[in-house]
Amino acid sequence: MNNVMTIPDANHVKAKVVEYFLSTQRDDIVIASELQFADFKRRVDLVVITDNLLAIEIKSPRDNLVKLSTQVADYNDYFDGTAIVCDNQLTSKVRDIVPGEVGIYEFDNALGITKNRAEQYESVDTRFLITFLVRSELRGLAQATNIDWKHTDTVDALRRKIADLAETSFVRDFVISALRERLRPRFANFARHRGTHITDDDLFYLTVSPLEKYRFR
Repeated sequence: MNNVMTIPDANHVKAKVVEYFLSTQRDDIVIASELQFADFKRRVDLVVITDNLLAIEIKSPRDNLVKLSTQVADYNDYFDGTAIVCDNQLTSKVRDIVPGEVGIYEFDNALGITKNRAEQYESVDTRFLITFLVRSELRGLAQATNIDWKHTDTVDALRRKIADLAETSFVRDFVISALRERLRPRFANFARHRGTHITDDDLFYLTVSPLEKYRFR
């Protein structure tokens, strides 16, 4: 008899994470996979959008944790909350690495996803928030806040004006709304194709292509 334990790969775990958050969150939830942020220089495993932006990093038994502290620092700059989903054998190591406001969820082949520690949400600096917006969205935000802008303004120029003049709470709400609207068609397509249990193949519909940075510029 073969007693070798099968180690789940990252996509299998990601599918279970999506399933978990869909079952525990609100109806207006939007989830995206491999969303790029920080001017398309970083990528997050999953982002869960409700009234907050939650970044989720997945660590399977095959992953090492060398870069985890750096990843979490990046997520904390750009997202309201951060959570780590890890194999239950990695939980103690993860707790030693990440700060207390970071949520921890454990994955077990038999039990699925369970919450070990809840994430805490904190306000994000406007300078980081506005990097989620593409030029057309930045123009919309400038117009909504009565900021003087020109069609010749570069992305950087628009960001500077908004960071200096716009109210942080309004910017935050605008960014969440813009991301939700941009990602909603992809999420709706995923919802139409998914079955009762989410599979690795279903993740294709949630995955944001790197080429989309050119589409939305």
